[in-house]
Amino acid sequence: MLRCDACGGHRPVRKRRSTVDPSAASKPTEGAIMDVTPQFLSKRGDGVVKIDRYTMYVANAKPGQTVKIKITRIAGTIIFTERVD
Repeated sequence: MLRCDACGGHRPVRKRRSTVDPSAASKPTEGAIMDVTPQFLSKRGDGVVKIDRYTMYVANAKPGQTVKIKITRIAGTIIFTERVD
């Protein structure tokens, strides 16, 4: 029981259950090689791919062009890549 010192109220303390993130299994890893198709261009002219909650930047790629990439760095939901082909 949790007791409030200010008002003297009581209430039960409940444990919160943690949920397993279903997208954790499909989370990209650094060094992974994959084929992607950029959907649009960034302001810098890089191809941009959106996968779930992640945004990938592919240098020298145009929208609609399928390219093979290697993931070089992951920073939160932003993924930096380099072309392999």
